[in-house]
Amino acid sequence: MKIPPVLLLALLLLPAAGSAQAVQGRLIGRETQAPVRGGTVHLMSPDSQVVAQARTDSAGGFALQAPRPGSYWLLGSAPGYETSETDLFAVGAEGTRVGFVIGRAAVVLDTVTARSAAGPADRLWYGGFHQRMAENNGGRFITAEQIERQRFVQMADVLRSIPSLEVLVGAAADYGDTRTLRVRLRHPLSVRGQCWSNIYLNGMRVEGESIQNINPAELEGIEVYTTAAIPAQFSSSMGSACGVIVIWTRAR
Repeated sequence: MKIPPVLLLALLLLPAAGSAQAVQGRLIGRETQAPVRGGTVHLMSPDSQVVAQARTDSAGGFALQAPRPGSYWLLGSAPGYETSETDLFAVGAEGTRVGFVIGRAAVVLDTVTARSAAGPADRLWYGGFHQRMAENNGGRFITAEQIERQRFVQMADVLRSIPSLEVLVGAAADYGDTRTLRVRLRHPLSVRGQCWSNIYLNGMRVEGESIQNINPAELEGIEVYTTAAIPAQFSSSMGSACGVIVIWTRAR
């Protein structure tokens, strides 16, 4: 769940952190306003690389060390809570303090579980999406609930909402066919070039045009990986240096 910029800015008004480039703060439950203990907070670079990680203490506190001044964002999770993220924020040499609010995970009803068991195999669960999201080993995860709240109309708009991705369509993607969609990580221009990310749909490697007409209402989840955290099943023999986008649609 993305934290509103206004809330993030308000929380940044807390006293500055004490050590150089330190990012300190508390993980707070949105519904209870109580500290969340035993959660995991990742400090992420703008291109979704994990640069630091910490567990929250009994007061929900966490302390992370940025490698250098610059822009970063936080990815947080805890048992029983949604995986959540903040907007980009600046970390100066003097460090900063951040309040991080996460919401309770939606309760999975028995009827939903029964539907999956009675019908065709649920590609989402057998694909390991929820397990990887719970383990939180460096990928970025977007859930159906997050997508539905934004009321996206086109698949390209869903992908454009992910800060670490750049999405090009048709002629802008260096192809004349307006149906062509290409996705790449926001690497520095000096190394980005024509480095397109590999795309997987329900576990199968596909080209961009195979996902362009997906109805966002049919999405169940999206995973975004940089080269440092790509699961083995999505590491292509053709190379995955440009990152991997994994898209899951609801089983029918």
